[in-house]
Amino acid sequence: MTGPGRDLPPIDIGEWPATEPWDGLRRLPMPERPKRTFKSFFKAVSKYPLAIVPYLYPIYSNTGFGLLGLANVEANKLASSDPDSEPQSHKELLKRDIFEPLGMTSSFFRLPVNASLRDRIAIPANTSKWADISLGDVFDGAGGQFSSLRDLGKLMQTLLSPTGRGVIPVRVVR
Repeated sequence: MTGPGRDLPPIDIGEWPATEPWDGLRRLPMPERPKRTFKSFFKAVSKYPLAIVPYLYPIYSNTGFGLLGLANVEANKLASSDPDSEPQSHKELLKRDIFEPLGMTSSFFRLPVNASLRDRIAIPANTSKWADISLGDVFDGAGGQFSSLRDLGKLMQTLLSPTGRGVIPVRVVR
């Protein structure tokens, strides 16, 4: 799966399924193995051209969502009187502010090694290759989140029937 624009630099994620949950990490030709760094992320942003120029029809952007995830973490720290005690990554922030309050106990940013948990994860058939890939702290905002159907149902209930049980105020959902 390769493509133009600023989304990653283009990569080939190989064949699916991997024989072990973490094999994808070994197949992935990452510039700074085993995970991308913040420095390499911002270097790639300055090196690769935009896939679509501003103010035209938007497209999904891994880079844009990765940047949004990083900005959420930093904004949360800036709003705190004790930034060091706040979540230091996108996955920690979502765990604290979304997964735990909604009781989403089968949602992860890495496929769990535990087979019974891994078997509950919902994986779309047309993009199943990505199930073996760990995007890392820099790109967790762009993807790499896995959830069970039960957890996804809990999240959707807060949007479709906002009765105050969710993490988003009813007035915001409406």
